[in-house]
Amino acid sequence: MNIKNTLISDLLKKDKTLSQQAAEAIINNKDIDAWKYLIENSDYIMDFIKNNASKKLLQACNEENIYNLFDFLEYHSPSFEDFVAQAFYQFNNQKIEEKMDNLIKNGTNEQKTYATKYFCLNPKKEITSILFEHTKSDYNPLSENSAQALGILKDIPSYEYYLEKLSSSDDWECLNSARFLSLYGNKNAILPLLKRMSTSSISEYICGEIASLEAMPQLLTHQKKEIQELALECFDNILSSLIQTWGLSVVFDFEIKTCLEIILSNATTNKEPIGQYALLLLKAKNKFDLYNENKEYTFDEDKNTIDEIKNIYNLLHSYPEEFWEVQKDNLFEELNSTKKRKIACINLISELKMDYATNELLNMLNEDESIISVAILALSGFGAINTIKNKEEILEKINNPNLKAMIEEIFKTN
Repeated sequence: MNIKNTLISDLLKKDKTLSQQAAEAIINNKDIDAWKYLIENSDYIMDFIKNNASKKLLQACNEENIYNLFDFLEYHSPSFEDFVAQAFYQFNNQKIEEKMDNLIKNGTNEQKTYATKYFCLNPKKEITSILFEHTKSDYNPLSENSAQALGILKDIPSYEYYLEKLSSSDDWECLNSARFLSLYGNKNAILPLLKRMSTSSISEYICGEIASLEAMPQLLTHQKKEIQELALECFDNILSSLIQTWGLSVVFDFEIKTCLEIILSNATTNKEPIGQYALLLLKAKNKFDLYNENKEYTFDEDKNTIDEIKNIYNLLHSYPEEFWEVQKDNLFEELNSTKKRKIACINLISELKMDYATNELLNMLNEDESIISVAILALSGFGAINTIKNKEEILEKINNPNLKAMIEEIFKTN
């Protein structure tokens, strides 16, 4: 990165003396241009460099120059809000508190966001109503900090409000509620979040909020069986959404390697549900084979992510071929499960080109139209449409005009 501001260039250097001198110059001289440049370019600076810069800036603050920071609050970056909040909290006094109290009420969105982060460190019950209103802001940093602050204050009305809104049929309102509950931090919300994930059309995004509230390995080994079962579905959604929804760096956020180690252990000892474990493991192996062997998926990922993908690939390949053949046999158990799991199973059978499953897929043609449709697509991929004898009867079961047209076309061309 070509840094054009001299002070910021010095601040970000390895030279501790030069970096500290730059930090002091920025704070002491109230250098708004340097601060603005730092904020505007923060997305292009590596995290550990930003962390070091924050430490230097915090060390540069004292009881006299701390008030200079108030002029910096027009320019916000999530990367530096912790430094700002910590600085004000470290030198906290009545004057600072009064200024922050005014900013959280009357400031710009950026100023309100910094003030909200400050009140995460210095919580005040008197501002819960203001924080609650800020959770509805379209400016995400403000709404997110407000949710965190309300969680620290253990504000029950706001928690109950968003818990109720979680059931909304509006995708945006549902996701906004899930995000609030995750940031609020009350782990009693895990089960409602998992249940909502199971019925939502944006389940993969809700999974992200669930995993932010509680680590996936803890969910997979939770003492409550219902949470364990839903956590498996959550992990399935995560695997299915790699690349399409998230970059591969989320292998760390979701602790995918640890999750697979848990599932592998359970599958090895034939714990129930053996079909679901088989589906997750086969899906993971199929995906990480693809990511590891095709650089087009990893060309823009950092070294740590690429190494972790290799680690997951090696973990899965450390099990013998006999183990994976057993998993393919166990996979058929999912065809006796819920509608969602049946569909996931049929799709995986198709992806793995398990054409010997033709008879099992033919049996699925007695199910509802969604299952029938994916089964016919799989049979078409295997070149086995001619094994279907009751095509007219099947078409009569299909009410969705789009699905019906698709199946009619498949029947005509095969």
